[in-house]
Amino acid sequence: PELPLSQRRRLRLREEWTQLRTLFKRSFTSKLRNVGNLVLTLVVPPSLAAIVGWALYFTDNESGTYDFASAFHIPTYIFIALLVSMFLALVNSVDDIIRDRVLLNRERNLAVRLPYYILAKFASLTLFCAVQCALFVCVGNAILEVKGMFFPYWFFMLTTALSGVSLGLLISSVATSSKMAANFVPLVLIPQLIFGGALIKYEEMNRDPDLLYAFQRWFTQSPDNKTTDPQARTQSDRKLHVPFISKLVATHYTYEALIVAQAKCNPLARRHYALQAEIDRLSHKKRSDAEKLRFEDLKEAQSIVNSLTSGSGRDLDRRLRNVDQILAGKPLQGSGLESGENGISTQRRYTNQKVDKLVANAETEQSDYRRKRPTNVFFSPEKYLWGMRISVFVWNTLVLVLSSLALLSALYAILSKQLKPKGT
Repeated sequence: PELPLSQRRRLRLREEWTQLRTLFKRSFTSKLRNVGNLVLTLVVPPSLAAIVGWALYFTDNESGTYDFASAFHIPTYIFIALLVSMFLALVNSVDDIIRDRVLLNRERNLAVRLPYYILAKFASLTLFCAVQCALFVCVGNAILEVKGMFFPYWFFMLTTALSGVSLGLLISSVATSSKMAANFVPLVLIPQLIFGGALIKYEEMNRDPDLLYAFQRWFTQSPDNKTTDPQARTQSDRKLHVPFISKLVATHYTYEALIVAQAKCNPLARRHYALQAEIDRLSHKKRSDAEKLRFEDLKEAQSIVNSLTSGSGRDLDRRLRNVDQILAGKPLQGSGLESGENGISTQRRYTNQKVDKLVANAETEQSDYRRKRPTNVFFSPEKYLWGMRISVFVWNTLVLVLSSLALLSALYAILSKQLKPKGT
């Protein structure tokens, strides 16, 4: 007898899940059995991080001792970390489909769903990339004393790697041999290096053709964007304009986001903004006696946090974490937030002067009162799009996710054509 519809659906879903799980397991185990791939995954990232950290362990501090606040190469380290994640992702994925070609041709007449194959391949490669990025961040951040920033660094390195994986799989689908696929790696990596925004500043880069720039301004010009000197404003705006080709590389987005994250999401800045948000909330309401006391505690805590010192970095970390208790409602008195002996300050331990300067300059340019129309500036924490303000973290991540999905869709179209059963 024919099974009920609900039972047939459950059986169908079970079959689909079994197929996806089997494809993922096959892809994952094939990577594990490859000794060279295991070496690439577990040894190369921390080794590269150690080399990069050693080379960039330099400070402008007059004493000559390394100091994170005056560390000169932190922006360079951030960009190199993103390039490393892109390189490792490409190396991991650029010949994966080539090695599966015989297997795919053998299975093309079976009921193997191509989207499941692509998803399983992408998921297994993502898992290996996540481990590689974590190893790199652990070693590199430890050497250069980047404190409390593991997750932002790991997240944006992984986001860059996902773009590299999807691009590598696409290359693997059109290349006819592993050697040919390997030749594509520098063709992908070099533009990431040149147009990412670190090696060459955008204001010093060759501009887009005049026709292209005029076409872009025609779409973005608003009627109220009138100035007494339109030509001067046009030249000024064009200096801030990011070249179109730079918007096509992943490192442009992740480098900008990670620089802003280092300036705005470090342990000190994160707690400073949290205290300020709570102060602003209480300042705009009629406060009870308890809220008045809390209001004063918050203002005093914010002042203490910005000048907090201690004799050791570990003790300073502990004292700074006490801010979380104050934000949760604990009174300032007895919280243990007060400074210890003179030595290390929060400003010197958690903020980098060069990174902060990049973001501060971008905020100054973006808030220029002479511009009646909001302008998006590289390194600005917020973007103005379609009349809305969007966080640079949300927007840049969304762009990279959508571009990766577009590359995977192109991969599906190519493989569907290549693996179309004969006689159809």
